[in-house]
Amino acid sequence: MNIFHIIDFIKLAEYNNFSAAADELYITQSSLSKHIQSLEKELRTELFCHNTRKTSLSETGKIFLPYAKQMEGIFLKVNKELQHLISEDQMRFTMGCMPTMAHYNLMDVIAGFKTQYPQLNINLSEFLYNTQREITEGLFYEYYEMVFCDSFFLNSKNIEKIDYCRDHLVAVLHSTHPLAYHKTIELDRLAREPLIFLNKASTTYYYSKTIFEQAGFIPNISFLGSRIENVLECVSKNMGIALLMKKFTSLISNGDMAVIEIHPTVQRTISFARLKNHTHTDSADMFWKYILTGINPLS
Repeated sequence: MNIFHIIDFIKLAEYNNFSAAADELYITQSSLSKHIQSLEKELRTELFCHNTRKTSLSETGKIFLPYAKQMEGIFLKVNKELQHLISEDQMRFTMGCMPTMAHYNLMDVIAGFKTQYPQLNINLSEFLYNTQREITEGLFYEYYEMVFCDSFFLNSKNIEKIDYCRDHLVAVLHSTHPLAYHKTIELDRLAREPLIFLNKASTTYYYSKTIFEQAGFIPNISFLGSRIENVLECVSKNMGIALLMKKFTSLISNGDMAVIEIHPTVQRTISFARLKNHTHTDSADMFWKYILTGINPLS
């Protein structure tokens, strides 16, 4: 029985609201729902009654709740008792991170981990250059014990990974552009449009360039930017169409820009990764297990 799912159950029983409980647990409502379903499947009973207005404990949920709290108490007590056995250098580790990590809720994941293990620490180090060489060498030379990056960089047989989330390319254009009224834009419609890309050091540039090459034409690049904010500023001035990952568009805060799906697109997978068959610090091991059990990573 997954202790993190039990803790999620207790929190949902406290709030009787998926949104509020998920916010408190630093996970999505979808993840919380799947954790509760997994627990119900294991117990072979429904723990909550659901209707359009609220969520409340079922009769079996009410019976299970005090036992769940006992299990949580034992888990927290054992965890606390064992911490004095962990040396100081085992209580922290360094994670290398891609520059766009904030768009993938990494901080929420770490905050959730810190809620469970407040005595453990993660040092975050943003990649100086977002390249395969820096990321793989960073792991092999132990600059990082773990990385959070695009799976595109994780080709070595000596690296194991947990796929965390997916994203895909979309077009971002000024709301007055004729193509802004389409639900989907065929890629060949962008052949003669002035295009705005993130710079050549980014994987977004690589993905954007690749789909145009596969379509058989060279993109008309009018601007290469190192910052997403600058790319969006160009779009807001109607200087061209940007190709960005869908999650990057969360920065758009006004109605001057439209986000449109493109066909074909390209998908990226964001992963946590570390060296295989390697002795890791206790804190890194605990974080790895937390990702596997406390979050809802992709299979």
